[in-house]
Amino acid sequence: MASAICPACNIRLVEANSNTFANLGTAVNTAAQQNVNSISNSYGAKEFLGETNYQPYYNHKGIAITVSSGDSGYGVEFPAASRFVTAVGGSTGGAN
Repeated sequence: MASAICPACNIRLVEANSNTFANLGTAVNTAAQQNVNSISNSYGAKEFLGETNYQPYYNHKGIAITVSSGDSGYGVEFPAASRFVTAVGGSTGGAN
């Protein structure tokens, strides 16, 4: 969808080796080193003890980092709870 909305944009895909926060964070750091102005992430988990250890992965001055806030409609997820990101709402698309 990103390329359909902005066909003139340069979009780079950076994938993590696994879905651990360490690997996802490493992917964010890799993207940040590629002269980008924004990074979009679509993952999260319920907040957990020790999540502050993963905050530095999302702290990249001058780069807008967005993270999905989930489709549950309530509750807080990490990394959307990080002070270094902008949480972006989601929707399952259906009415309950």
